[in-house]
Amino acid sequence: MKKHYQRPKVLLVSQLPIIGGEQLHILEIINRLSDKYDFTVALGAEGGFTQLLEKREIKFLVMKMAGHLNIRAFGKAVKILRKRKYDIIHLHSPRAAYYFILGDLFAGRTNFIWTHHIFIGDAFCPRTLKGRLYLWGARLLHHRVALNLAVSNYVEEMYRKSRCGTRFKTIYNGVELSAENVPKKISTPIRLGIVSRLEEFKGYPLLIEMIRKYEMSEFEFHIFNDGRMSPEIKQLAKEYFSVKYWGFVEDKDAMYEKFDVLLLLSRFEGFGYVTIEAVVRGIPVIAYNTPLNRELLSNYPEEGYFKQYSSDSLKKSLDQLKSSELYQTLLSALEKIDLNRFDIDNNIHLLEDVYEEILNEDRN
Repeated sequence: MKKHYQRPKVLLVSQLPIIGGEQLHILEIINRLSDKYDFTVALGAEGGFTQLLEKREIKFLVMKMAGHLNIRAFGKAVKILRKRKYDIIHLHSPRAAYYFILGDLFAGRTNFIWTHHIFIGDAFCPRTLKGRLYLWGARLLHHRVALNLAVSNYVEEMYRKSRCGTRFKTIYNGVELSAENVPKKISTPIRLGIVSRLEEFKGYPLLIEMIRKYEMSEFEFHIFNDGRMSPEIKQLAKEYFSVKYWGFVEDKDAMYEKFDVLLLLSRFEGFGYVTIEAVVRGIPVIAYNTPLNRELLSNYPEEGYFKQYSSDSLKKSLDQLKSSELYQTLLSALEKIDLNRFDIDNNIHLLEDVYEEILNEDRN
């Protein structure tokens, strides 16, 4: 009689219950590896992502990770760890990582993987108390992580420089490379797409400031997704005919057909999902000048970035789009970007290799 194969159990831990890059990455892992691994998702609260998991009949648990130190969440993490129910615990957000890895001090050695979505101590964080605490925590906790993953070479390099990581492996976030290209023709008025979550750190205050200051009637601003700044964006759409607010759109191809150029306003990005999705579809990008954007948009022309984080600098970059010459230059630059780095099939296989590496170490 054949012996029944039991799939290794993996707990995917995140903090926010929203549908962002981190959560989309978790869904991709489950969608593509659920035949080989038995997944459960742990989240810090209930929200849109828990509803989506419920709809797709994916197992999840809620830990209430509110605040910087929630005793109940810490206790629940210790309880989960002591039961040793999971063969691998794959951590995604810094706060979730702290609860589980610190909890492991009371529960014994566990097979952890920590995917670093963004270098918390970099950008504008290192001089703040919160930034220093995150950086200190990363240095302490990496000693208990079986393997660190980074989503870009930039993130990996920053952690290494800060002596936060020992065993690192970069695996880019992936998308379907067969995504349908949209027509490569700029519209009048020029349609700009903003796809990032509606949060302050994604750059929406800068967008609002520019539109109120200059009106920008030569452009249409197509804004997608939801978040805490939804009321402000809805109000902006009421005041300015050029602002179109679509909310969350599940059909990616339909969404990207609605604009000619992706506008990326974030001062930092941990995933770069929307950048990759746009590039794969042949959509040019105007982005803030950050190391991660430069890594994803390799060999991209300088005109594709706005250099100073101000409404004046952003307007100056957008005004250049009025010339079809710049649009064609950006299109040509996209053709030179190596898309194979972002092939979801290949990158999921790389992640599976990491899982197997951890499991084999445990067996030995």
